[in-house]
Amino acid sequence: MKQIHLETWHLVNLPTLRCLENDLPLPDYGKTFFDHCCAGVASTSQSYAIATKNPSLSDSIQIYRAGRTRAGLEEVANMTGYSELKQAMREQLVVNAGVMIREHFRKRLRAYVLIKFGKMGDDLTSEEEKASKTLVGQIVYACYNVEKTGMLEALQMRDVLTPDGEEWSEKWIPWTDNIKKNGMEFYIRLI
Repeated sequence: MKQIHLETWHLVNLPTLRCLENDLPLPDYGKTFFDHCCAGVASTSQSYAIATKNPSLSDSIQIYRAGRTRAGLEEVANMTGYSELKQAMREQLVVNAGVMIREHFRKRLRAYVLIKFGKMGDDLTSEEEKASKTLVGQIVYACYNVEKTGMLEALQMRDVLTPDGEEWSEKWIPWTDNIKKNGMEFYIRLI
């Protein structure tokens, strides 16, 4: 069961990366998505039905299985009682994904801001490195409050974190409880 759980996480990442690389919309990370990933790893009869319901995920499953074969991993056989275990595992995967997003969001936001607006590299002077760190800190700070700011970069990040047609408000500050209430939208907008 641990093998299925671990491989399912790898499979969850594959369609996400494929969508990002090809500028496609990200999948709906609901229970059905995780259920299909579990089925794809365990080669259940449902894994063949995924092709008609979600062709993109089906393609990812085929790529994943080919990689598993090249790596010399054994195919996971369908087990007796797997459907009950899969249901419990699916629930756990959904909860774990939500927890990971909530608990690591600030770190990911900081990394995103650094890539988008900061300067990186070994050739930076200490002054440039300090200025980049200060800028990143100011932008991230602006994303965690509703104070007015004239910093263009901070306004751009607030816009990224706010759904279309909404104004920046406390509701959209990415605190853990707001992310839990608002769901995966926070993570998807950051990507």
